[in-house]
Formats: sequence, structure tokens, C-alpha cells
Amino acid sequence: IKRPFIYSKLLSRVTRFVLDNIGNPLSAKSISDYLKNEHLKLSQETIYNYLRWLEEAFVIERVPRYNLRGKELLKTQEKYYLSDVGLIYANTSSLSTIPLFPPKTASNPSIS
Repeated sequence: IKRPFIYSKLLSRVTRFVLDNIGNPLSAKSISDYLKNEHLKLSQETIYNYLRWLEEAFVIERVPRYNLRGKELLKTQEKYYLSDVGLIYANTSSLSTIPLFPPKTASNPSIS
């Protein structure tokens, strides 16, 4: 099996963008524009590949948009949701500073 070459820094940035925009309509162009603002360049085709790989790894799930009036699927601006909501907490920088096991102190002796 030939494995594709993946830039881990760029995959990490794409994943972070998707996690920060869960439930919002996304497109490869919006992700590409975000990366350009970060002085990074990634083609839309590569972004679609990264999103597909995240889907295949069961990290995210794609939900296509549906036009209720025309009763047809729209081809752009899909929404992505996490397969496991716990992933958002594992990747939240504000939560990562909270120690899992706080130290025992005189003011909190009940922690063992």
C-alpha cells in the first residue's frame, strides 16, 4: 500500500480549523484563506484530501447541505461534526493547562 506524504504541521492546522468551526459551513477555500493568513500555502485539492482522511479515520463526519425548496443536495459548504466529542476537549488549549491530578495542599487535604 502506497501511503501519501502528509505535512503534519499543515494537517494539524487544517484539523484545528475544522475543530474550531464544528457545525459551521466549511469549504476548502475558507480553509485555504485561513492558511494564507497564517502565511501557509496548501492547495484546495490537498485540503479535500486531508478532510477525506480525517473522515476515513472517523475523526470527523461530513454532513452535506440540503436545499429544502429545491429538494436537492448542495455541492459546497458542507458541515463537519466530530465523531467523538471528547476530541474537542483533548485539543482545547485552555483545558490542557488544567492538571489532571492537582497537588495535595493544606487547604485541600481530601485529594488523595
